[in-house]
Amino acid sequence: LADQAEDSVLATRALLRVALSLDAAGRTRDVAETYSAIIQRSGALTAAPELNLEVLMRAGNFFLRSRNPAAAERFYRSGVASAEASQNLLAEAYCGMQLGHCMLSRSNDEAIRLFRASFEHLRMLGHSRGVAYALLSLGGIAERANSLTDAAELYRRAVQEQESCLGTREADDLLAECETTALGLRGSDACATLLTLLLQTGKT
Repeated sequence: LADQAEDSVLATRALLRVALSLDAAGRTRDVAETYSAIIQRSGALTAAPELNLEVLMRAGNFFLRSRNPAAAERFYRSGVASAEASQNLLAEAYCGMQLGHCMLSRSNDEAIRLFRASFEHLRMLGHSRGVAYALLSLGGIAERANSLTDAAELYRRAVQEQESCLGTREADDLLAECETTALGLRGSDACATLLTLLLQTGKT
């Protein structure tokens, strides 16, 4: 119907909802094909920068969850450029975080650099949830390197940040999706992450 009305933005919104529904149903191949169809229409999104940015970030999240960080990286890099062009500082920082998670399989140093840069960016914006996300990501690297004291301290700071902004998030919150894509549902919960580490190290 949107195509018949020659409303390319509405058609793209509809396709994005289709992709999200297929993803929730676990139909991975269909999701990839739907995002491909959306990207083919990307020329129509120049007049809708926020929608363009959402498409890039959600597509990146899909490929990161599908263990295809190379494909995800392409979308996030385009997302950074789109966020910079529209001066969306929060989305730019989150795209930086997602890029860091794409880098984890190749270079911890590059991932750390991206996480720290995004952390400073998010702290400057006063976005506590984002700051907690960056701290959890840095803590995960420290934990995998067996620097458990450093990891615990980073997780404690993440707990403080999350506790400062308690509240229910929308079911399709894009930023929450970024966090759970990279860390998992439980991993994005700072308190659960800290408790798990403390129990594993015998600090009951």
